[in-house]
Amino acid sequence: MNARKTIFQPLRTEIFKKQIDALAAALELFVGKSHMDLGDDFDLKFAELANFSKMYDRYLLYAFKMRRPEESLEYRVELCPVSWVKEEYLMLNMADKATGSEPAKLKVLDEWAYEHYDISVPRKYLEREAEFRAVLDNPLLPTSIAALIEAYLDTMRQTLSAVAPVLEECAKEMPERYESLDDIKNVRFDWIQNRLNENRRESISSLSESAKVIVEEIRSYFDSDNLLPSGSKRKL
Repeated sequence: MNARKTIFQPLRTEIFKKQIDALAAALELFVGKSHMDLGDDFDLKFAELANFSKMYDRYLLYAFKMRRPEESLEYRVELCPVSWVKEEYLMLNMADKATGSEPAKLKVLDEWAYEHYDISVPRKYLEREAEFRAVLDNPLLPTSIAALIEAYLDTMRQTLSAVAPVLEECAKEMPERYESLDDIKNVRFDWIQNRLNENRRESISSLSESAKVIVEEIRSYFDSDNLLPSGSKRKL
């Protein structure tokens, strides 16, 4: 038994060191960040701008039969390489392709009834999410902490997804707010931003709270004085 302890002790020590590294990498994602910092990490402000602009551009096409140049679009593929698309719209688009019809997103609506069927996702959001996934992929990250980080990513996705129903509601006011082309040339998004902030106040608060819980869990996992596991029942 003494020989077994002698043989396996270096292995346990090495694994313990690597687990500390895994926890340190997870801690670095959250520690010392306000709710604004957490949003900036995923470029939420630009994500909002891209999706606001998408709704305005569809109204510009509907009301004035005009399009902005491709290179000026905030949601163009170079800036937002991915879109989260509603399943029902994917089904519709597939049906259009099967019949040779023009894709629905390119049609000028006969009546203004806006649906935000795809959420543009900025490159920085995707890059930051990939950094989180790299931390989650470490097999030495405790499962309890991994679960908290997964929940955090889900909350971040919900925070961005909240833009769709807000835009659909605000779109109903577009004909009244922008009766002329001059009106829309002087566009401001403040009114939409205020409604979005109100709509997702709870999810923004959840992000901050989730980050706080994760930091506390990581710090409590190890004794801050000697960096030994704080409980003998802890499992990897």
